[in-house]
Amino acid sequence: PFGDRAGTAAALLGLFQMSGAGAMVSLTQRLGLSSPDLMVLQMWLLLPGLFLLWTKMGRRWHEPVTA
Repeated sequence: PFGDRAGTAAALLGLFQMSGAGAMVSLTQRLGLSSPDLMVLQMWLLLPGLFLLWTKMGRRWHEPVTA
């Protein structure tokens, strides 16, 4: 029903993703860790979100929509 606003929604989603990624990278770089350690830290920071998606609530968020 809102096809005329799909581009705006996609642009806002990209803005939020890039802003969050930029903030996370700039904050973790201030820790003074080596590059491999920063990669490990980034992967560990990703795990809580993945665990949340594997819960019942997370699976409910991604159920197919039936009309």
